[in-house]
Amino acid sequence: FEAMSRFHAAHGTTTYLPSTVTMARESIERALAAAADAMERGVGGARIGGINLEGPYLSEKKRGAHDPAQLRTPREVDFGELQRTARGNIRLVTVAPELDGAAELIRAASGSVTVSIGHSAAGFDACMAAFAQGAAHVTHLFNAMNSLHHRDPGLVGAAYESGAVVELICDGVHIHPAVVRATVKLLGDDKVVLISDSMM
Repeated sequence: FEAMSRFHAAHGTTTYLPSTVTMARESIERALAAAADAMERGVGGARIGGINLEGPYLSEKKRGAHDPAQLRTPREVDFGELQRTARGNIRLVTVAPELDGAAELIRAASGSVTVSIGHSAAGFDACMAAFAQGAAHVTHLFNAMNSLHHRDPGLVGAAYESGAVVELICDGVHIHPAVVRATVKLLGDDKVVLISDSMM
């Protein structure tokens, strides 16, 4: 964590949330505990603002680089137990709203953490329902979700309609710069979070 924090600071990232990937539950729990230790100990460089739980609550259809064998629904892995392992330091959790138990997780967790919709193949109505249930954020808009279509706006359209805060990976690879500009013009810079993909 010390090395990550200093590396990110050297490249312009001021605050980051160490993010899990979808892996065996025991491995996720080790990562959560290690991140909580680093937060308590303190690090030089970029500030650790909390933990981002990205996985295991993701759609197999839109899993991206996540291991399909380790994907789980909110009914299979209790979020509260993971949060206890993280000593309350999970600040952001990504959920695909079409999963079994997603609505209950969103309602229960949104009072204490930011619930983000992402890695999802859900349609517009399902995504709008998730925002109504308490989700308020979108994980890396445009990536690992259906494209915006004029008859099926999906998660991208729901993000625009709901007023959610959206993440954009502005590395020139994940999203074309014209789409970044259009999103900021449409939503305003107070609704856009610039993030790093941050993979090796």
